Amino acid sequence: MLYTTQGIVLSHIKYRETSIIAKVFTEALGLQAYMVHGVRTKKTNTVLPFFSLLHFWI
Repeated sequence: MLYTTQGIVLSHIKYRETSIIAKVFTEALGLQAYMVHGVRTKKTNTVLPFFSLLHFWI
């Protein structure tokens, strides 16, 4: 089933050569982990900033 929802990226880790595993807190589904393929290549420099980490300053 497909959902469309907003989310906040909490963390991401490198997976293999070009992929990442991102932990996202979504509005509808709560905490989810997503594998995103082809993000860490030289040709796709514009996609990785969408998965930048959420930082809190106290």
